[in-house]
Amino acid sequence: MAEIAEREAAYRLLADNATDVIVRSSGRGGIEWVSPSVTEMLGWRPDEIVGRTVGSLMHPDDYSHVMADQRAIIEAG
Repeated sequence: MAEIAEREAAYRLLADNATDVIVRSSGRGGIEWVSPSVTEMLGWRPDEIVGRTVGSLMHPDDYSHVMADQRAIIEAG
C-alpha cells in the first residue's frame, strides 16, 4: 500500500511540474528516475541519465563547491 501511495505522489509531482525536469535520486546520489521533459530541456534521453550519479553530471569546477555545501548541511543536521 505504501508503494502505491509513493507512486501516486511521484505522478502527482510530475503532473504539477510537467515542464520542469524532475529527478529522483538515491541517498548516495544515484539517479533512479528522471522525467521525460529532460529531453526537451537538456537534450538527453532519460535512459542516458538513469544509473548515473548526480555528481557525474556536474562541471568539475562546480563539483567541489557542491560537495562542500552538502557536507556543511549534513554537519549542521
